Amino acid sequence: MAYWRSSVSAIWIVSSLIISLSLVTWKNHQFYGEIYVSWVRDYGTYVSIVARVLSGILAKGQTYVAESLVVFATNFRLLSDFSSKKPISLDNLKLRQAMKERSIIFEWGNRRKSFISIAWLLFWQIPAVLWVGSITPVIRTARNPGIKVAVPVPRYSEGSRNFWATICPPTQVCAEEIFGSYFYQGYFSYAPWKNSHRTGLLVNAISQASSPNSSTPRTQKLDNTGYTYRGRSYGVAASVGLTTLRIISEADKISVPSIDFIRSYTYYEDGYHAEVSCQKNPSSQLSFSKLDSVQTPSDTLSTPQGYWVGGSLPNGEWKGFPTWGIQTNEYISVLAAVISKDRYMYGFLAGSKYPNLQNTECEVTFAPTKFNVSVDLGTKEITVTPVLLQDGSKPASIDIDPDRAIANNSFIGASYLSQSSTTLYTSVLGDAFNRNIYNVHLSNNQTSTSPTDILEGTTKGLELLLDSFLGSVGAAQLMLAFDSKETIGEVTLDVVQLGNSSVATWLLGVVGVISVGTILLLAVLWRKGCSSGLRDNMWECFSILLGDRDFLDYKSAIAGVAKGASFGYTLEAIENWDGSSEDMKVGKLEVSTVGDIGLRLNGKLLSTSSNYSSSSGSLPPQV
Repeated sequence: MAYWRSSVSAIWIVSSLIISLSLVTWKNHQFYGEIYVSWVRDYGTYVSIVARVLSGILAKGQTYVAESLVVFATNFRLLSDFSSKKPISLDNLKLRQAMKERSIIFEWGNRRKSFISIAWLLFWQIPAVLWVGSITPVIRTARNPGIKVAVPVPRYSEGSRNFWATICPPTQVCAEEIFGSYFYQGYFSYAPWKNSHRTGLLVNAISQASSPNSSTPRTQKLDNTGYTYRGRSYGVAASVGLTTLRIISEADKISVPSIDFIRSYTYYEDGYHAEVSCQKNPSSQLSFSKLDSVQTPSDTLSTPQGYWVGGSLPNGEWKGFPTWGIQTNEYISVLAAVISKDRYMYGFLAGSKYPNLQNTECEVTFAPTKFNVSVDLGTKEITVTPVLLQDGSKPASIDIDPDRAIANNSFIGASYLSQSSTTLYTSVLGDAFNRNIYNVHLSNNQTSTSPTDILEGTTKGLELLLDSFLGSVGAAQLMLAFDSKETIGEVTLDVVQLGNSSVATWLLGVVGVISVGTILLLAVLWRKGCSSGLRDNMWECFSILLGDRDFLDYKSAIAGVAKGASFGYTLEAIENWDGSSEDMKVGKLEVSTVGDIGLRLNGKLLSTSSNYSSSSGSLPPQV
């Protein structure tokens, strides 16, 4: 074992390079499978302990090389041709010993060496930290191209046409299957405007169509699943939380994971992109017409006044409907809706308490669109975005209902909602639009509500209302008609990732620097540390400079001083010592003190003074 230190250092350098390079090049450092995720999740503390122990062992490779470099450099100074020209002071040896042991020197008189020892200690903490970051298993999310998810989406087939294509006006009694039913997931209906379970959700959603600040608005899904839309829903993703996902594997060797290990999934769904454009029309043809009033039995009660609201919009006549208010129409707001000549138009007729809505007319378009639906199962958040091609155009999509019965039902339902939500004392629909207009006013940082705020708030409120009606029809198809089809989507799974690739890259850089530095130092040792006669024999040269001599070791230092001193007598172990720090005979020598700070080996005083006696008060030279 003459060259064990250099051999071990070489092994550490090579193995560290191989391991760190593997961590960098190993794609994603990820393990797919429930067993890995469960193990890390359930035994995270033990996994962390094992990772730290392994990191300490691996980091020891770099620190051991550093220790060896200090020893080699010391041997170079003491054993090379320049040793007589460049002796080492005891303070220098002390610093080198502290660097080797990675200890700190705290000496005010040696502030420079103290700083060097502290900096050296801190620097060699880096490999351990990088190894921890490179090999500690953590749970991450990633996509496995071999695993897909089958997502049920509404299907509008002829067999269920009597459900989804039926428009139920307020004057008609809807069939039970149209009116809807209650499930633990919520109440579902093809005429949500007519059902008290749904009208409150629909009206409340209008007031959330815009955010009062720069954040993306979030609206609750109109059921009991707890999911929230981030931005618009566009009337799709109705199945989220209502139906069961089916996980499929496209490769026989890939196990099908449990739904508990899926973090998110994405899929495509066809639907309608409802776009609304609003403007003010001072010459609006919508109007209130008084009907009979109801006489109350007491003068303390206000008299209900009936009104007929009717008129026309630019695309045709509106049939109108009756409503009422207390004595006047100031707390009334209604939404007229006309479908004519392939044009969809809304018009607001409002009393004096809703001036923001009065004379507002809007046109609606329903464009068949393919949507990308992204569902985060952890946060219960749904994000829907229209799919666009690179040139900004929309790709070809399937029109889910070429006859536009779904669009017609959703469009006219918003007008019916204004009938069912108007009371004697207020217009719930008008209040919701006013709240959304105020949100737009806040987000635009205006000192007062501007005409632009009014039109923007009205537009976004109507778009969200149409999305909600379209989504209600889709949810009813799934829960009432049980009419659905599957579309294949991508899943994001919980996976175990071995460390961080960027940290592993830093680790490779540090290991590489240490390796290159070691090789350069060895080259210097060979070039300058070997005599000209030995320079051609590298192995013999290194056997002298890189042998097992370690003058920073206490045993070797004391034995070296003893061997170099002239005692007038000889200890056999010292005389036969070849400089190895592993010499067992030297290791058995016993050290004792003389006086307060003097040393002696096996009872032999380390002194050259013949006048010294153990009874004298003077001390021998110390080692």
